[in-house]
Amino acid sequence: MAVRTPPRRSTNVRSPEATAPPNVVDGFSSRFNVLLDRAGLTKANRPNAVAKRFQVVLNTAKHWCLSDRLPQTHADLTRIVQHLLRDIPTRVDARAVIAWLVAGDAVPHPFGDDDTLGVVELYLEIAEFARRQGVEFSELPRDVRQVILRTVRARLGVGNTSDSQPRLDATTCEVLAGMLETGRALNRSA
Repeated sequence: MAVRTPPRRSTNVRSPEATAPPNVVDGFSSRFNVLLDRAGLTKANRPNAVAKRFQVVLNTAKHWCLSDRLPQTHADLTRIVQHLLRDIPTRVDARAVIAWLVAGDAVPHPFGDDDTLGVVELYLEIAEFARRQGVEFSELPRDVRQVILRTVRARLGVGNTSDSQPRLDATTCEVLAGMLETGRALNRSA
């Protein structure tokens, strides 16, 4: 009676998750530097200034300022954004800034035109709806998020807002659910 051993897995094949650096978001550092500019942090020796201000090691500050790496936790990012917003004279919603820092082009610049805050709030509302549907909106490809945001925004139109905040009606929610399912399927096949 021969003993069979299971076939060995190749140890030199890596999954995509293993090769992707943790907490890296394309363009984060450039957007973070815009926020730092708005808050009045000096550009000269910026990583040193950030390290001192937020009491982190220099390499961590360099990652944020130069390497597109996010702070370790969402709570850390929230604390940093709220701290920086205190030094910016205009009123800006911290959630909108965080969404912009993480999502980039998928949401408008929070320091831009008057319509920006409404679009960012709509993005956050879509992300929350997606989460309830079991879809992580921020993990969908950027172009898919942009199409979904533009489509929902066009469906809502000007007359479907109250208190200048977007509201997803039942029909738009049905359309959005279909787009999210399509986006999830596209994301799986990629």
